Amino acid sequence: EMRRRLYKGDHPDLAVSLNNMACFYDNRGRYAEAEPLYKEALEMNRRLYKGDHPDLALSINNTAYFLEGRGRYAEAEPLYKEALEMRRRLYKGDHPDLAVSLNNMACFYDNRGKYAEAEPLYKEALDMNRRLLKSDFPVLALSINNMAMFLNDRGRYEEAEPLYKEALAMRRRLFKGDHPDLAISINNLAKFYDGRSRYAEAEPLYIEALQVYSKILANYFPSLSEKEKKQFWNTMSGNYEAFNSFVVKREKENPNILCNMYDNQLMTKAMLLNSVSNIKDRIMSSGDSALIDKYRHWTDMKEFLVKLYKMTNEQLKKMNFSIDSIENAANELEKEISLKSEPFAKSYEKKKVTWRSIQTLLKPDEAAVEVIRYRYHEKNRFADTVNYAFLVITDQTTEHPELVLLENGKELDSSFYDQYRALIKRKLPDNVSFMRYWQKLNDKIKEYKKIYFSPDGIYNKINPATLLLPNGKYLMEEQDIQIVNSTKDILLDYFRTKQETNIYNSAVLVGNPDFGITKEQLQEKDRQFKTRSEEQYAESMPETIRSLNLVSLPGTEKEVKDIEKFLKSKNWVVKSYTKDDAIKAAIMSVNSPRVLHLATHGFFLPDVKRDTKEILGFETERIVDNPLLRSGIMLAGASSYINYTLNPTGEDNGILTSYEAMNMNLEHTELVVLSACESGLGVVQNGEGVFGLRRAFQQAGAKTVMMSLWTVNDEATQELMSNFYKNWVSGMTKREAFTKAQLELKKKYPEPYYWCAFVMVGE
Repeated sequence: EMRRRLYKGDHPDLAVSLNNMACFYDNRGRYAEAEPLYKEALEMNRRLYKGDHPDLALSINNTAYFLEGRGRYAEAEPLYKEALEMRRRLYKGDHPDLAVSLNNMACFYDNRGKYAEAEPLYKEALDMNRRLLKSDFPVLALSINNMAMFLNDRGRYEEAEPLYKEALAMRRRLFKGDHPDLAISINNLAKFYDGRSRYAEAEPLYIEALQVYSKILANYFPSLSEKEKKQFWNTMSGNYEAFNSFVVKREKENPNILCNMYDNQLMTKAMLLNSVSNIKDRIMSSGDSALIDKYRHWTDMKEFLVKLYKMTNEQLKKMNFSIDSIENAANELEKEISLKSEPFAKSYEKKKVTWRSIQTLLKPDEAAVEVIRYRYHEKNRFADTVNYAFLVITDQTTEHPELVLLENGKELDSSFYDQYRALIKRKLPDNVSFMRYWQKLNDKIKEYKKIYFSPDGIYNKINPATLLLPNGKYLMEEQDIQIVNSTKDILLDYFRTKQETNIYNSAVLVGNPDFGITKEQLQEKDRQFKTRSEEQYAESMPETIRSLNLVSLPGTEKEVKDIEKFLKSKNWVVKSYTKDDAIKAAIMSVNSPRVLHLATHGFFLPDVKRDTKEILGFETERIVDNPLLRSGIMLAGASSYINYTLNPTGEDNGILTSYEAMNMNLEHTELVVLSACESGLGVVQNGEGVFGLRRAFQQAGAKTVMMSLWTVNDEATQELMSNFYKNWVSGMTKREAFTKAQLELKKKYPEPYYWCAFVMVGE
């Protein structure tokens, strides 16, 4: 910023700063921010230097490296060549910059399968670095490591091993603390031993590498925004996945390594969700008014960004708004809040949670199951094979968790799931899914009454309660399956105090919105909640949205009225919004009711193409990149908006996205019920669950979310919900009340389609 103020035009110092900022963003995985800076630096250097120049060669090389990392090989190759040729002209003998270009060109050819062209360049780079650098140096360690990896991939193991060891020994001398380069070398040698089936040598190295990565995560995460946390985690999550693959091979000789697998899962599973949710909890309970004000200012900025996302470029220009600058400001404020909230972290969050910690809280009739989806890793690459590992602990577990393995993950994820879903929807008996998804696990846990089940992958999209056992009973009739984000939730729930729950009996109920409300009616209703800004219009609507048939839901109005009548009879304070009152502004304005019940249509857009101009009022690029903008619920005015007859002002188009729901104030809300069609759908991400409505409401603060996995029957849902509330308010726990309501409904409707569409996740 200072250099931009100092130099109004091109200047070498400004070009250096642009390049450095780009490299920083690139290394953190913030690629969208890095690319324009790389481009600006390169263009400036080309104007500054008409001939060969070291700064120009550096800028060309860095841009090529970035493009290769994004898979844009056709753009990267000519730049790599240009940088190498320029450096050969600049440096007639040995030079560090020339060695870098040789190494980069070698890596590029290696990754493209041009091994004959890569090898002499690797060798030339390594020989040059050895002549240039007589002692330990990071660049020399990198060059040795790269040569080792090339030889290993070619099957020349005897040549590769001493180089791997040399690179690791050098990095151990160079980096005394937790450093990514050290972790890479440790991991590389572990993978080398793994590939040679030398598992006993690989094991301590894998464990050491993940300890380094875990410390880096712990030290770095507090200074990042949620988006940055996700990007940073993506740069190292593959190392944990490769370790999971190794554990399954190693456990036959050393089953105690399953302890490490389980403990890693406790640390990393739902890490992004827990990190953001914990920050919010800490801030709101901190008593620090300045920090709370900053947090509220940040949430206001996020709500404002939603409005800006829906404006055209012309509107933004006319109003002199810059989305990028506001996004950056929100990002910086979020990082400041995250850092300042760290001192308020509760003691149980700071301690390392292990499987032993969970085991101490399990009763004799309980078991905890962590599901881990991973790709099979071999020869330094992930194979096209998906496995599911179940790690099981009970109060009787002695030395290590027990492993159950399913090695047909691709079938479980695709054809088997399609058949499971089709049989549910067609109300036909499913005599195969139990055997496919649960039989092997059942052999380990069938003696236990309650199962804490932490799903991953496809297990986020099936309801275990629907599985039909060989004896003709459904699984939920035999066992109580409690779905949790992570089995660590057992420990966190234990530490929660009564002061953290909402003992004020209040409920907000929403049902049967008037999807066809007119623009004038919406504006009149909306004035009760928010002042409005200038008009904006939906310019296009994809078929996935146009095809949504938003029929009215009179059954949900009866559902809401019945629940309202019952809760009021028990002295609850209840607000109900139906028909033209069920507008988005009303829902967004709620303030931590004990219960938020939403009975309306839900939606999820699985496949969005980038060539569509606009969807739901958002630029397509933002929809594609953020799955929380692709799911939500429909409220008053949604049908009119979709059919172009309503062009609402402000952001109220009758569609509440998951992204918007995430910003609601639900920090003391005990239960959110999504009594809507397919409200549980979203983008499934390994270790993080479903990015959709469920995640949004949990991130907003809700302790428990009840949602549907498939289209629901109005009458059956109405009966299920009414029975649930009666059971719960009469003194049962939420889960006991839910299970009893399902079993009561099953007597009337035997098929799981009716009584098992809903799942309860969380506390």
